[in-house]
Amino acid sequence: MENEFHENHDEHDHTHIHVEDRYEDLKRKAKKFYNHRNMYLSLFSLFMILVLYRRFKDIYDHVVYQEKIEQLQLELKNGKKDVTEGSSKNVQTSAGSATKRTSGKSE
Repeated sequence: MENEFHENHDEHDHTHIHVEDRYEDLKRKAKKFYNHRNMYLSLFSLFMILVLYRRFKDIYDHVVYQEKIEQLQLELKNGKKDVTEGSSKNVQTSAGSATKRTSGKSE
């Protein structure tokens, strides 16, 4: 009778340890899963921060360029003669300096 008690007691202890090992294994797997999940969420958040930063930067640049375009269009509209005369003067002076250079070389 005593042997039967020890055999049953040994089996019970073994089963208890086995269940405890399963529980520890599940805890380890759950912890690993949550760590991986947190890592992927962090990486995704970092990636989205970079994407949003780039997008806001592009939008800001677009707004700045639109303002410059509007400013240049107003200058062109208000001072159309000045802009066209200034550019034609630049062309004439550069052409005149080129003829002076070539005439200087032939002498």
